Amino acid sequence: MFKSVVVVFVAGLGTMPMPSAFAQQACEGKLSRLFEHAGGYDTDAILDDPLVAVELRRLLGSELEHLRENLGVRGGADLKSCDLVIEGNANHRGTEENGIVTVNLVSGAVAAGILSAGRITLYAVGDGYFSMPLAIRDWIAVVAAGFNYRFEPPAGTQLEMAEPATP
Repeated sequence: MFKSVVVVFVAGLGTMPMPSAFAQQACEGKLSRLFEHAGGYDTDAILDDPLVAVELRRLLGSELEHLRENLGVRGGADLKSCDLVIEGNANHRGTEENGIVTVNLVSGAVAAGILSAGRITLYAVGDGYFSMPLAIRDWIAVVAAGFNYRFEPPAGTQLEMAEPATP
């Protein structure tokens, strides 16, 4: 176990960089057509994709609308290990009503999680917790820590701030 973590930030980098062509090539597969949404904010295009929408409906059933509500306030789609990741929270209910969806571009696997009334419910196909996408397991750790690490670094974290490089 680590006793401390050193995080180095470079301030002023601007907007989120788009994933590289190398990443796109590495993520070729069943849903690779959705790669264009990585780093972007048109997350409805991912959630409403016919294959993704059918799988979400199959996995969540009547809880799909709850998930949609819990993704009411969300940022862009991250790309983590060929998974598009969408996280959010219900309007004015952050840290109380949250949701996450992952879509694997290679296999087409879809997974989701809902935080509601202090309980996390996971929806996926697999062999248990370890088969859940890493992004969902990381989200669970953040939820379990009360979202504190999103706002303040954990104890033992040393920040070394750097100025942006000059062109």
